[in-house]
Amino acid sequence: MKKLIAIFAILIFAAPAFAADWAFYGSSRFTTFYTVRERSSFDQEDTDLNHSLQGNSRVGANVKADKVQGNFELGLRSIDTGDNAVNTRAIWAQWNFADKTYLKVGKYQNIIDNTGVSNQVFGGDNDLTALVLSGRRTDQIELGIGAFQIALVRPTTSNPINGAVGPPAIATTTDQVTNDAKTPRIEAAYTLPIGDMFKLVPTAGFQWVETGPAAGAVTGSKEDLYSYALGLSLYSTIGAIYAKGNVFYGQNMYQANWSEGGLGQVNAFGSASWKNNGDLNDSTSYGGGGEFGLNFTDTIAFGAGGGIRQDDNSQASSGKEHFYNLYANMTYKFAPGCKITPEVGYIANQDSYTTGFSGGYDWYAGLQWRLDF
Repeated sequence: MKKLIAIFAILIFAAPAFAADWAFYGSSRFTTFYTVRERSSFDQEDTDLNHSLQGNSRVGANVKADKVQGNFELGLRSIDTGDNAVNTRAIWAQWNFADKTYLKVGKYQNIIDNTGVSNQVFGGDNDLTALVLSGRRTDQIELGIGAFQIALVRPTTSNPINGAVGPPAIATTTDQVTNDAKTPRIEAAYTLPIGDMFKLVPTAGFQWVETGPAAGAVTGSKEDLYSYALGLSLYSTIGAIYAKGNVFYGQNMYQANWSEGGLGQVNAFGSASWKNNGDLNDSTSYGGGGEFGLNFTDTIAFGAGGGIRQDDNSQASSGKEHFYNLYANMTYKFAPGCKITPEVGYIANQDSYTTGFSGGYDWYAGLQWRLDF
C-alpha cells in the first residue's frame, strides 16, 4: 500500500510536466592560461598558471508548454577543497500572451547587458565586462512588445557611497552609510534592424535611492542618489565578416551595480562620494569596445577586439582613471558541441583610486576548453 501511495503521489506531481517540452543542456568550461603581471609602482613581476574549471560551467533546461516557457540554470563552481559549489544562475518563466508580446518574471540577465559584443574567453568568458555596458543576472519583471523591452528590476541598495569624507559628524567608514530604495530600477532596450546586415540596439537604465547615515549616526540627512546609464550597440554581418561593438555613458553606475566586475578595474564603474560640506558628488563613467572577426569556415573563426573605459571620480587621486583591454583569439570546433579557443591579450590595469599607485599591466596567453552537451 505504501508503494502504491508513493507512486500515486509521484504521478500527481509529475502530471503537469507531461504536457511540457523539456530540453536539458550543460556546458563544461575549462581554462588554461599563463599570465604575466607587472606592477610598476612596486617594481614587481609575476608569472602564474591558471588551470582550472571555470566558474560559469553550468547545467539547465529550457521548458515550453503552450503559451508559457521557462528556464532554469545552475552554475557549478570548483573550489579548492575539491567539492563543487552550486549557485542559481537563472530561473524565469515567460507568458507569451499575444503575438510578439510577453511577460517575463524571475532572475536572468539584465536587458541592459551588452557583453554579447565580445567573445573574450580569458577571465571566465570576461567578454569585455565593465568596458562595455554590462548588466547582471538580477530579479526582475519584464514586458516585451515587439522589438521593445522594459523591465522593473530589483534595485541595488548594498553598494554604499565609497568616500573618505561623509556628511558632517558622520563616521567615514562605508558601513555608516545605507541606501534606501524608492522605486524599482528601470531598464529598457529596443532592437532596430537596418537591412539584412546591420542591427542597432539602444539601451537605458535608471535607479533612484536615498542615501545617508545609518541608525545611530549623530547628524546628517538623507540625500537623493540618481544612477543612470545610456548605451548603443551595433551588430553587423557581411558574408563571413562580422563586427559588433558598444559605447556607453553613465552616472553613479557602481551604486546601480551595472557590472559584475571586469579585468583590470579597481571598482565596478565609478562611485558617488561625499564632499567636505556633506553634499553628494556624482561620478561619471564612459567607454566602449567591440570585436571584429572572420568566420573562416564552419569550424574555424578568428576574432580580435578590445575596449577602454574612463571614470571621472573624485575619489581618484588624479580625478580621472582609465584602463583598457586588447585581445585576439581563434575558435576551433573539432566536434559537435566541442571547441577550443586559444587567446592572447593585454590588460592595462586601472590605477588605485586611493593611493594613486599604477595598476601596471597583464599579459596573458592560453586557451579555453569548452564542451557543450
